[in-house]
Amino acid sequence: MSTYTFTKQDVLNSDLQPNQPNSISYRTKTSNRTFGGYKFTTVTLVLNNPPGYGKPPIPATIDWKKSRFQIDGVIHNWTDLKQKPQEGRKFKERVWRWNRYSYLVKYKDDTWTATPSDSPNTVVAALSPYKIHLRTKPDPGSLSLWPGVPFEDRMFLMLVLLYSEGKRQDKKVCVLDNRFMVVANN
Repeated sequence: MSTYTFTKQDVLNSDLQPNQPNSISYRTKTSNRTFGGYKFTTVTLVLNNPPGYGKPPIPATIDWKKSRFQIDGVIHNWTDLKQKPQEGRKFKERVWRWNRYSYLVKYKDDTWTATPSDSPNTVVAALSPYKIHLRTKPDPGSLSLWPGVPFEDRMFLMLVLLYSEGKRQDKKVCVLDNRFMVVANN
């Protein structure tokens, strides 16, 4: 797995530093959050034209308002990609279709994982958010991607995991009025 560490607590606004030398780096940037939610989250390569990738790729984007992803200039609506879980599945699980693959994305033990639907024991991507500890140093967030996944699929999986974490974080915060915020445990 290629593993990246988020340099900031907010996974939607951070650089992703590779744990292996001479690897590509990524950056996430989200438009200012307003009362109505996010507008766009963009994932870009920090290095221009990395070896083996040909032309510099177009940034991948989450359009929160229009419920869609844009990858390599092509727009994909979430309704075409996201499926409800099967009966009996937990609400923190979703099936996402991409090209010829379906991925089961789920949240368990403070980590989002993506596994091919036809191979549920093979994790191809994982995202762990920043974790605060009372008595020890916090754990930075991390993103792991299986190197055998094609570049466009890697971008898709990154967007799905960032989307999933963004939605989870939104559900944790409840605004009582303009002065107070309460973080709910879930």
